[in-house]
Amino acid sequence: AASSTMEAFGFAGHGLNKMCDEADSKHRLLHLTPTPVWELPARGSNAQAEWVPAYALSPSTTVWPDHVRNASACDPARVVGVVGATSAGKSWLVGKLLEDSAPKPSRLEEHFDGVVLQSMTSDINMYPDDQHEVYYLDFEGTYGTQPLQGSMEELIDVMARVPDEKSWEVKRRQSLKECFQPTVAYLTCNVVVFLTREKLVCSRAMEECEHFAHAANGRVVSALPPALILVQNCCRPSEGLFNPEQCTAAFKRTHLPQGTAGSWHGYFRSVDCFCIPDEHLVCKRSGFDGEEVSKQIIEKLKKAIRDRLEEDLR
Repeated sequence: AASSTMEAFGFAGHGLNKMCDEADSKHRLLHLTPTPVWELPARGSNAQAEWVPAYALSPSTTVWPDHVRNASACDPARVVGVVGATSAGKSWLVGKLLEDSAPKPSRLEEHFDGVVLQSMTSDINMYPDDQHEVYYLDFEGTYGTQPLQGSMEELIDVMARVPDEKSWEVKRRQSLKECFQPTVAYLTCNVVVFLTREKLVCSRAMEECEHFAHAANGRVVSALPPALILVQNCCRPSEGLFNPEQCTAAFKRTHLPQGTAGSWHGYFRSVDCFCIPDEHLVCKRSGFDGEEVSKQIIEKLKKAIRDRLEEDLR
C-alpha cells in the first residue's frame, strides 16, 4: 500500500507540476533553461572530459515584450520580489498582496494519504498590480520545484547529455540559491520580501537572510540596495509577535545589536519584520482567529510595502 501510494504521489506530482507550469506560463518572466556544459578535466588529471548539468536564464519572449511595449516612460516601474525556500508560501503571499481582480499564481493542493502538494512555482513569474502600478515577482524556491520541472519535450535531448536526473535537481537548487534568486531579486526589485517558516529570532532565519545578502552582493558590482521585509509564515500564536513594530524591534535586538548593523545598511535600505499566523488556525479557548489576524497582518504588510516603494522614489 505504501509503495502504491508513493507511485501515485510521484505520478500525480509530475502531472500537477505540469498543470502549474502551464497555468503560470502566461506570467513567466525568466526561464531557468538547462544548458549542459562540456567540462574539461583539470591539468594533470586522469579524468575524461564530460557533460555536466548547468542552467542559464532566458527571457520569456512571449510575455515580457507586451509589458515593455505598453509601459509608459513617465511612470516608474516599481517591483516587489518574493523570495525564499520551496513551500515557504511565496505564491500564497503574492496572491494575498494582489488585488482580488488581479491574476494570481496557481496553487494546487491535493491529498494522498496525508501528503500535501502545495504551490509548485517554476522559474520567475511576474504579476502586475495595475491598481497600484506595482509588479510582483514570484521566484521559484531555493529547493527547486517538486518534482523537478524539467521534463519538457523540447529539452529532453539537451538534458539527455547528462542522464542523471538527481544531478540536474542538485544543480538547479544550487543555481537558484547561489545565483539566480538573490541576484535577480537584488537587481530588479525595489523591495525584497524574504519569506521563511523559521522563527525570526532564531539563528536559522538570520543565516538564510545573510546567505541571500552575500550571494546577491557577491555577484552584483553596483546596485541600489532594496528594502528588505522579513516574513515568518505560519507562525504559532505562542511564538509570534503580530505587532510589526515589536517584531522588527525584537529581530534587530536579537540579530543586530548596537554596533553590528553596519554591513546590513550596505545590503539593504531598511529592514522590517512581520509574523503571519496560519490562517486556518482557530483556538476557541484563547479566542485566537488565524484568518482574522492574518488579514490584519497582510494589510499592514501592504502598507509597509507601499511606504518603502514611495521612499525608493524620493
